[in-house]
This record gives sequence, structure tokens and C-alpha cells, in this order.
Amino acid sequence: MRRSGLGRTRLAGLTCLAVVVAIAAMRSPLNSAPASTSAAPSRTGTPTLHAWIAGFQDYGARGSNPATTPSQDAANFDLIIDPTRQPDDASAAAVDQLHRQNPSLKYLVYANGCCDMGQDPTVFPESAYAHTASGNRIGGAGGAQLMNRRDATWFNSRATICQAWIQQYHFDGCFFDSFSYDWFMAGNGVPIDPVTHRAWTRTDYDARGQQMLAHVRSVIGSTKLIALNGLGNGRSYFAKNHAAMLPGTDMAMAEDWLTSPSTPVTSYESEADWLADINLAKDMATRGKYFIPTVKSWASGTQAQKDQLLKFATASFLLGANPSHAFLDFQNEHGLYGADQYYSAWNANIGAPSGTFSHTGSYYQRDYSRGKVVVNPTGSAVTIHLSHAYTTLGGRVVTTLTLAAHSGEVLTG
Repeated sequence: MRRSGLGRTRLAGLTCLAVVVAIAAMRSPLNSAPASTSAAPSRTGTPTLHAWIAGFQDYGARGSNPATTPSQDAANFDLIIDPTRQPDDASAAAVDQLHRQNPSLKYLVYANGCCDMGQDPTVFPESAYAHTASGNRIGGAGGAQLMNRRDATWFNSRATICQAWIQQYHFDGCFFDSFSYDWFMAGNGVPIDPVTHRAWTRTDYDARGQQMLAHVRSVIGSTKLIALNGLGNGRSYFAKNHAAMLPGTDMAMAEDWLTSPSTPVTSYESEADWLADINLAKDMATRGKYFIPTVKSWASGTQAQKDQLLKFATASFLLGANPSHAFLDFQNEHGLYGADQYYSAWNANIGAPSGTFSHTGSYYQRDYSRGKVVVNPTGSAVTIHLSHAYTTLGGRVVTTLTLAAHSGEVLTG
């Protein structure tokens, strides 16, 4: 994640340390227009898919050139994650008003799970900072300082700051960015575990993280939400046992789901990698956790290319996730607030899923009570013969559907 609400940009999330690439991506020119399926700028009806907005990933002063207002965001999104002191949450009264407007809204406040980002009122002792074997602190761009999860001051601060912000602003819970072991292992020195006097292991780091979340829970209570960022994507989730981060949280974010920010808009994952992303969404549903992925397409592309990716992401999300316990975020561009737009593709009401997805030949499908989703993750077109007439997002009534390579469709009927 890359945003703070203190009047200056700070970097967190990708990795507190490997952010040079992120900075380069932020400065690269973006020539693409928002996907045309965003023609309807607001949510209508009772859509099956729920969307979320990552307000902490705005790269400017939120509200300085807003594409949307807080009221519009509350109307469109059922999950908002923001730093404190933004126009949305300038006071408890402002947050209360958004909750009245959308009683389903889950409004979380941004904190950090690995680093001191300069938001904390706490003055940390030197023991609270992570150190290399030679005693050096481990820092990254934007002033981020990796912290020591063994230190009582840092450990306790995650709970106290969460509780303070909930009480002050009436948030529904806290979101801890950069929670994964992978954030700090990218470089800039290896942190030493003060207990073992060796480099932190993933197992020990995750175990201490669970203790931290349990302490947060004991302080804020069972009715408030705990969320974290650290799943990455399907490949990393299964290869690195990121499920070890889940027991103490209600929600978890996969920041590089289906694609990465700088990936060309015409470049898609292999079927195997895509399937890992779908199975990540399915596994989160099985565990009863809220799945909150972001699909980031910041590279330039034509309108048609962006539209194809958006529909592909939408159908893929509905293929694997439990839509009542998941929120999708599609970021087409990130130059100003409003980077997370609501898209008309998300207004389809296809009801509730009838079961899990199935695989037929070159395509995948999942039935819903009022429709179905179909996805072709392969490099070749496929023709699908449907059981009866369905209506596409574009309004076509079809009994046979040809899916281009790397495409998806949401069908009602």
C-alpha cells in the first residue's frame, strides 16, 4: 500500500523496502481512459458483486481534485479503507453520516503491520526498531522503518492506536498493511529476531503476527473488524503458506491478484497461475474470511483492452469468491483520488452462487441463481453452447457464446 493521510505521501505495502519500483510506476505516464463499462458512475439495483475502495492508495491529497465525493463512495462501495483525517473521516460525525447513508458500509482505518510510517503518536524506543546483525535499522523509501514484533511498545501500539482511532472516528475496525514476512525480505538488510539471534523465519514472524492480532482483538472487542494486507496472489499464497496469517483476521487483501500494476494490459497470467488466483478466492470463502483483492492495471492500453481486462477480472472474481464475503477493487489508473472507480459491469444481479466453479474443456463456469459467469483463461477462443438464453452485460441475448482468449462474461437469465 502506498498512502498516508498526514498531508504528505508515504509509502507502505508493496514492501516497505522494495519501493523504488513502485515509485517509478507512479511516475510513469498513463494514457488509458477509464474502461467504458464505467459509463454508469454509480451502483444501481442490488448487484451480486460488492466493491471496495482503497482510499489509502490515493497518490495525492485526497479531495484536492476528487473524481468522487465521500457520499458517492458510500453509495457505491460497501468497504472503504482510509487513513485518518481525510475528508471522509474528518470527524466522527462525518463517519456516522456515511454509515447512515449506507448501513452495510464497513469503514476501516489504515494502520501498518510492519513499519513505523510516522502516523503513530508513540515515541518508540530503539528496541522497537528492527536491526540487522550489525545493529543497523532497516528502512525504506518514504521514511518507513521496519519494526521489531518482539518489542512490547511496538506490539502494544497496534492495539492501542487501532482502539483510539475507532473511538475517535467511529471506524468499524482497522486494516494492517504490509503484514507479510515477504515485505521486508526483499532487501535492505536482514532483520534479526532478538529471541533466536538469527534471521527471522517466516514461521516465527507469522506466529508473532498472530499474537499481535489476538492482542488487537482483546482490546477492540469482537464486534470490530481486523483486516490485513499480505496475501499477494494465488501463487504466493499457496507456495508460502500465507494462510498462516488468517486465523486472527476477518479480512485479507491480495494486492497483486490477476495482474500487477506495470504489467501490459494485453499480458495475462498462464492458466495455471490464474487458477491459483481463483483457488485463493475459493479458499478464503471456505475459511469464512472476507477476500478483498485489488486488480491493478496502470499501464496504458486501448479502451477495448481495458474493457476486456475489467470483464475478465469481474467474471474471475465471481467464479471463485463468495460474493457475500468478498469485495473487488479494480484500479485502472492512480493519478488522483477516484482511482478506485465504480463500474457499471458490477451492477449485474445474478443472485447467489449455486455451488463452486467447474471446468469444461477450455473454459470455466459457475452457476448462480439468476445467471452464470464464464471465463476463458487460455490463449485461444472458445465457443460455449448454453443451456438456455442468457443476456450479456452488453445486452445481447445469446444461446451460444464465443469467448475470446483471456476473456470472461457475466450472464443473467
